Amino acid sequence: MFRQFVIARFMIGFIVFVLTYMVAAYSYDNFFKFITVSMFLLSLYIMNEAGKGQLLELAKKELECQERIQEIETQLHQKEAECEFLIQAIIKASEAKE
Repeated sequence: MFRQFVIARFMIGFIVFVLTYMVAAYSYDNFFKFITVSMFLLSLYIMNEAGKGQLLELAKKELECQERIQEIETQLHQKEAECEFLIQAIIKASEAKE
């Protein structure tokens, strides 16, 4: 979801930049051209920061998933130990009856 939002925002920014640059190309105003280039560089910087934010968010989710997996594995080992104990108790009870 986050990635799709970033891509959509970049596409809108890029389209606006292209349209603005087309106007600036036919303009003789150097300040307007400077503003256009500045907008483009700013949009590249924003996309770079959004990418870093996405990587940070993915790393956080990865850490949460690893913790959850560790927790589930611990619970699984506890259940296996309980089942093994019950099986041994059933085997001992059946041997005692014989």
